[in-house]
Amino acid sequence: MTKKHFTAEDVSIKLTKISLIILFLASIGLLCTGSWVVRLVMEFPSPLFQGETRFWFLLGFGYILGFLALACIIHLYQLLTYIGENQVFIEQNVQYLRFLGWEVGAVALISLLMGLTAYLPMLMIAVSCSLLTLIIRVVRNAFGKAVELQEQVDYTI
Repeated sequence: MTKKHFTAEDVSIKLTKISLIILFLASIGLLCTGSWVVRLVMEFPSPLFQGETRFWFLLGFGYILGFLALACIIHLYQLLTYIGENQVFIEQNVQYLRFLGWEVGAVALISLLMGLTAYLPMLMIAVSCSLLTLIIRVVRNAFGKAVELQEQVDYTI
């Protein structure tokens, strides 16, 4: 029986997957306590919306952001699974990166809207997610080109 030798990359992927599972569970917890979290946020001033309108606005968009976070975590986990199986430059990974780019981009737009109307600190998330969206797109483009090159090499005799 051959022993499998675990590399530093294998350990890193395993730790990242464990972290994603913990983050997924924490996100579920936040979704379950959404109205309590919004009540905490209501203590702080708002640029535009007030009262009940603000509460429902924050709660509704908070749930949307929560579900986008779950989608991002799932896609990251799936991407890591393929990478852990040494399937790096494949079309499926490009697709997961495309999904991640759209999801994080949506978070940026929703956070911008929330920051301008209901809770100013959301503007920091909007800026961070805007930058992250661009980074994901660059990585997605690099993976897409690598898949194209791999396909060319595969068909070369």
